Amino acid sequence: MRASNLSLRPSTPRAIVRVAAVVGLLLASAGPAFAQSEDDFNPFDDEEEEDEEADEGDRPVEDEKPVDDFDPDDDDAWMDTKPEGEEGAEGDELEFEDEFDADDEEVKARGEGEDTASIYREYLEDVGRYGPDEEALAWERYLKKYPNSLFRARVEKRLEEISEEMYSDYLEDDVQRTVDGGQREINFAIPMLMENIDPRSKLRAGFAWGIPNYLNLLVDMEYAIMRELSVHGGIKNQYTGFHFNGGAKYAIVKSARTNLLVTAITDIRLNFDPTYFAAVPRLGVGKRFRFNDTTSLDLQGQVGTDLAFIPSESEGETVFDPRMAWGLNATLSPSDAVLVFMEYSSYSKFSDEALAGNFHFDQLTFGLQFVQRRSKTKEKLRAGGGASAPTSAQYWSEHEGMVTADVNYFLNK
Repeated sequence: MRASNLSLRPSTPRAIVRVAAVVGLLLASAGPAFAQSEDDFNPFDDEEEEDEEADEGDRPVEDEKPVDDFDPDDDDAWMDTKPEGEEGAEGDELEFEDEFDADDEEVKARGEGEDTASIYREYLEDVGRYGPDEEALAWERYLKKYPNSLFRARVEKRLEEISEEMYSDYLEDDVQRTVDGGQREINFAIPMLMENIDPRSKLRAGFAWGIPNYLNLLVDMEYAIMRELSVHGGIKNQYTGFHFNGGAKYAIVKSARTNLLVTAITDIRLNFDPTYFAAVPRLGVGKRFRFNDTTSLDLQGQVGTDLAFIPSESEGETVFDPRMAWGLNATLSPSDAVLVFMEYSSYSKFSDEALAGNFHFDQLTFGLQFVQRRSKTKEKLRAGGGASAPTSAQYWSEHEGMVTADVNYFLNK
């Protein structure tokens, strides 16, 4: 018994050593697995996160457009960069101050016979300085050069506007009124020294200066109550001195179809020095002869009396002193803007002595007139001047020669 116990002692330490080795191996293998399962314990975590953040900073953001794909000349690219909610975002209408901005290259030539926005813009600036006729011709040449113009609709619209501007008045006056052509205005010649026989609304102002000491300043206002009837009044100096002359004019015949005028004039004159009244009736006849659309000749004649009631200082009573006035006028119109006239007028006593050649003053006047028009059939003003020279005089003499000028401004619109 004692012998057996002694035989087992040496083996006991070996068993203990073996058990301890097994336990150590188990602990050694369980240690790394336990350390990897713990999230809060990794000494290399901070370094790895810093490296990842650095790599993410170098990479482009997925939502942003790559820089290489952005085209600064692409209008759509600029539109895409607009933030939503701001003015100019998608769905909003963009407004430009200049439709043809210098940097606008949206419209580009696409083929032969087409233009561009820059070509059209430059041409538009050039033709803006032209008149209606020249501008119309310029746009026609443009369409001939660029038949496939991208702005053809605009050019054709502008041509229509120019055409309407140039010919609207013509169509109104010369076409719409052809149903009754006799009711149109004639715009007959206006004499320089005789009376106007065509009733029209106008303002007349002028002067005459003669040798040696003759001066006439005149102003007259005429208003057409109707096409055939007008009233007028003004101040002028003629034969008997400065006086007021006013009255009415009635066109017994005023036909634009036959170009014929027959006018009765009933005026009253108030002489200033000496002071007296006079009745001044006139009868005028005028006829126009047309050679073509722009050339015509107006011929007219006037005859009338100057029934003066002059106070006599020697007899102390009023003396009836009738005079006769008559004249002829020829006005040639070589164009719509220029008139050439010649006029002969006579003033004499209406008595046997006057018929024998006593107390008369005759003169010849010639000159030019220029017309500015509102339309083909409407005048705006007529201005002219001329010279007069006496052809025969007896006892009466206004001047030995004079120059004269006047302006007629027509009030019809």
